[in-house]
Amino acid sequence: MDRKGMKANARKAYKRHYWMIVVICLFASVFGVAYSSSTWSVNASSPSATVQEDGTAQSDNVSKVLENLLVGDESQARRQVEHNQEQIVHNDGVAVAVPIVVSLAVYLFVWLFVQQTYRVVMMRMLLEGRTYDKLPVSRFLYPITTRKWLSMAKVMLLENVFLFLWTFTIIGAFIKPYSYRMMPL
Repeated sequence: MDRKGMKANARKAYKRHYWMIVVICLFASVFGVAYSSSTWSVNASSPSATVQEDGTAQSDNVSKVLENLLVGDESQARRQVEHNQEQIVHNDGVAVAVPIVVSLAVYLFVWLFVQQTYRVVMMRMLLEGRTYDKLPVSRFLYPITTRKWLSMAKVMLLENVFLFLWTFTIIGAFIKPYSYRMMPL
């Protein structure tokens, strides 16, 4: 196929699936997968908050509990556990740390299982739109219907880990993002 034929086929596929391509790109922009600069005007900026540290050092209470259990002093171990629970409930540092850890876990889950898997879905749908006459909306649910969501997330996590590690080399920071570009397919 020559260049004119490829351009004609691309124009036909583009016209045939125009609104589906718009929806795919809009979702990618909203999810932050690609084209996120298109929705900068929609993003609301929130003020940043700083956390004050009180400077108190935490003692290693777990080792005291284990030590009491090894010695056989179960009642002292129970009192130590109750004391530890009381410290956790009334400690401001833990009260701040727990929501931070939970929000980090939620962010990583959304990043891996929504954003990164949508990247796979987006590229797959765009390639199918190029090849096939019909592009059903049900293809958005491709990871769920094929039960490959977990494996897709694993592959995308490995890709991001490898890209991160490649950034420590001189050439890898420039070459590897290009060579891994089609990895979601």
